Amino acid sequence: METARNERTVADYLTATQKGAVAENIVASRIISASGGRLCPFLPVADDGGVDLLVFDKKTRNAAPVQVKSRTVTLKRHPNHVHFQIRKKTFSEMPGSVVIAMLFDWDRQEPRCLWLLPGEAVTGKAAGRGSNYVLRPSIGPDSHDRWRPYRCESFSALVEGLIELLETGGLVPRPPRQDAPAGRGAWEQVRRSVRARDQLWTPGRGIPPMRQAPFHIGRVTADGLTIEVGKSGFPAKLPALAFNAVIKQLGTHGRTLRVAATHSNEPLAGSVDKVVREALHKNFASGNYVAAILEHAGLVAYVMKGRQKHVVLT
Repeated sequence: METARNERTVADYLTATQKGAVAENIVASRIISASGGRLCPFLPVADDGGVDLLVFDKKTRNAAPVQVKSRTVTLKRHPNHVHFQIRKKTFSEMPGSVVIAMLFDWDRQEPRCLWLLPGEAVTGKAAGRGSNYVLRPSIGPDSHDRWRPYRCESFSALVEGLIELLETGGLVPRPPRQDAPAGRGAWEQVRRSVRARDQLWTPGRGIPPMRQAPFHIGRVTADGLTIEVGKSGFPAKLPALAFNAVIKQLGTHGRTLRVAATHSNEPLAGSVDKVVREALHKNFASGNYVAAILEHAGLVAYVMKGRQKHVVLT
C-alpha cells in the first residue's frame, strides 16, 4: 500500500509505537514554539481513550483533546495521497476531538504536510471501513479534495487554527464563571434555534431576496458555532460574541445595520459585517452569515432603506 524504498532509513528501525511517540513529541514541541508559549500540550497518564495530547490555552483557559496521526510515506499507487486510519471506538469517546494529521519527512525531520481536522469533519467526511475512519488527503499543491480546507502550510498556520477553535469556546469548555449573569442574551436564543447540519441562506439582495447562497451549521457549542460555506464546506467559526455585538449595536436608539459584506480589509460603514469584524478583531467577512442566523432565530428582520438591505430588531 505504501511506497517502496530502496534504502533503509532511521524510520525503518523504529517500531510503530516509537514512531508515534516521536510524532507526538514533535507536534507538542512545535505547538509550544509556534504559539509563543501560549498553548501548553499535556500528555495523558493512561492513553486508553484515543487522546494523545491535551492542549491547554493559557489565555482563554480552554483545552482541546488531540489525536496525532503521522505517516512517513504516501500511497504506492497514489503517490500524492496519504493514508490515515482512526479507530471509531476511541474517537467516538472524545466529543469535540481534534485530529492533527502529519506527513513527516524523517530525513529532514520536518513535516511535509499538515492537516487540522475538527472531530465533525472526520465523522462527516471520512470513509467508514469496519472499525476505522479512513482518510486519504492529497498533498498536491493544486488539490481541491474534501480535506483541502483543513490543510495547513506550516505549524504556525496549524496553531492559528487551533487557537481559533479554542477562542470560540474550546473543545473542552471551561466551567462558567459563578459571577456571570444568567443567560447570554442573543446568543442563547441563537443557540436554541439552530442545530448541526441545518441549511440556512445568506440574506441576498432585495425583498423578496435574490442571489442567496446556502450554507450549513456545523458544530454548536456553549460559546459559538461553526458554519460550512461553499461547495467544499469550508469551516468558519462564529463566536457568541459576534451575535451579541450585533444585537447590542442594534439596540442603540432603534438603529439599523446594513446587510452587505466585502472581502477587502475595509468593511462597509454601518454594516453588520463591520460590527462583527470590530468585535472579533478579525478581517474575515462573516457579517452576512451572522445576519442570516440572527434572522433565522427571530431576533432581527430584514428591511429595505432605499436600495439597501438592512436588519432591525424584531
